[in-house]
Amino acid sequence: MVSLTFYGGVDEIGGNKVLLEDGDARVFFDFGQSFTMGCDFFTGWLSPRAINGLGDYFEFGLLPKLKGLYAEPQLRFTDIPYVELRFDAVFLSHAHFDHVNHIQFLDPEIPVYLGVGTKLFLEAMEKTSSFCDYGEHRYETFRTGDKIKVADMVVELEDSLVAFLNTFLLLRIHDMILSKSPYQ
Repeated sequence: MVSLTFYGGVDEIGGNKVLLEDGDARVFFDFGQSFTMGCDFFTGWLSPRAINGLGDYFEFGLLPKLKGLYAEPQLRFTDIPYVELRFDAVFLSHAHFDHVNHIQFLDPEIPVYLGVGTKLFLEAMEKTSSFCDYGEHRYETFRTGDKIKVADMVVELEDSLVAFLNTFLLLRIHDMILSKSPYQ
């Protein structure tokens, strides 16, 4: 049975984190940061402590506590033990921080699928900015029309009308079409 769980991007701007489960397959679509993330707890110079890994994010409910998703060093100051991977992939729609920023916490063994243009944007942001560090990942690039097998699922990607942003509009999984357009 196919199920979708929204861990972000609902009743907020950004922070998209959508988990698709189909049989044994567990795939996230986007793993970004909400524009208002932590505004009830942090302001300006006060933000989650990098040295604390995911500790502050879990303490204030800013990220979901899911075993088998996060990198071992990020879990050091939390009550979540590191366990082997329980997620098969993350697909990124485009390179805006509200869709990608929290991949920095993911286990580096989880493949991150993204368009060729999105990968170029991420690399450029990491090289030219002082605040972008997405960490090491198993990046796998794709192009429009590619069919990607993840566990027992096949994901087919189609470009949107705004291809210059490298935003992917439709994801076809089995007979289900998931719309992923910021313009709807």
